[in-house]
Amino acid sequence: MKYYRIALSKGELKQSIGLVFTGGDVIQHSGIGSIVHANVKKHVILCADGKEVHGIKHNVVLNLNDDGERWEGDVLDKQPRGWGVWYDSENRMAYEGFRIGKVNVCYGRSYYPDIGVIEYEGGICNGKRWGRGAQYDRNGKVVYDGEWMNDEQLCKIVVLKEESQLLHNHIEELTVEGNCCNSLKWGKLDFSVMSLLRILIIGSGSFMCVTGIHLCSLPELEVVTIGDDCFTGGGGNDTTVFHCEKCDKLKHISIGHGSFRLFKACIIKDLRSIETIVIGNDGDDKKCFSYASLEMKGKSESQYTAIDMPMLKEVALGDCVLDPCTSVVLESSYHSIILIVDLERVERIRIGYNALNYPKGGSNCCCKMISALSSSR
Repeated sequence: MKYYRIALSKGELKQSIGLVFTGGDVIQHSGIGSIVHANVKKHVILCADGKEVHGIKHNVVLNLNDDGERWEGDVLDKQPRGWGVWYDSENRMAYEGFRIGKVNVCYGRSYYPDIGVIEYEGGICNGKRWGRGAQYDRNGKVVYDGEWMNDEQLCKIVVLKEESQLLHNHIEELTVEGNCCNSLKWGKLDFSVMSLLRILIIGSGSFMCVTGIHLCSLPELEVVTIGDDCFTGGGGNDTTVFHCEKCDKLKHISIGHGSFRLFKACIIKDLRSIETIVIGNDGDDKKCFSYASLEMKGKSESQYTAIDMPMLKEVALGDCVLDPCTSVVLESSYHSIILIVDLERVERIRIGYNALNYPKGGSNCCCKMISALSSSR
């Protein structure tokens, strides 16, 4: 099981520090400038940055400062390096576990120093409670036994109110408040680092400087709701794309008016559970995906089976969506025929005023609808 913090790196969401419980008794710690593998049962560091650690001395008593704090255990270059016990200035056992330098890592136990009772036992990353662990009261009773992140109980429902807020790879429901995350440090937004995400709600006026959003291969994603006037930046270059693909449980996509106005492509592919796709609103002249292409495609798993978007019931494009547009492709990859093939549940395709509006003088501008829908609809 992986427990990673997610942070911005060069404009993109990336996995940052964290722990990986690799199975058995081994824990991988990413932080303190290196990647450390440790065996919890044997109390040994296996490697650092893929290399064996040589020269560690065991059962060493090391004075840490003039206040009387000391370390008894593994030492390398006169620094704690491995498993041991840390005693405070009053000669009381405060911690037992892995430590590198001044930082507790991987796994350990912290104590109530005055009574010698375990306060916490479990995963530790950069000195903080992380991953699986249990907290105890002063009588030794369990207060909480579960998942941790950054010294706090892991919360899987997150409301993002400011850019510096903690994000992690176990988020299941993410709500971004309106007018949030609009600094220039945001670039492409790829949610693949949140593989457990089920619900994504982005409030109006958010991510205005983001140049691309990718919702791909998210096996648990069910709902995507994006408010008005989001993702309004991007400069209009060809790399500004809304891309949603291979999210097998995704049922609903909703995009408010004025969002993605300068994005150049809207790609929606291979969503076997999708029921509704709504972009923009009627009665509003704010544009979505201006001078952009629209691509909705299914996927064939074999030459005999067409799996397009078999649950799709409604596609609704509001006023001024793709006004003007450069191309429209709604395709079954099984037959390679433009528009909709074998989508027997489709009940309505609604296109608003000035939507799918080709520029004057455009060539090869056509939109074909192949009549392969159920005759009863």
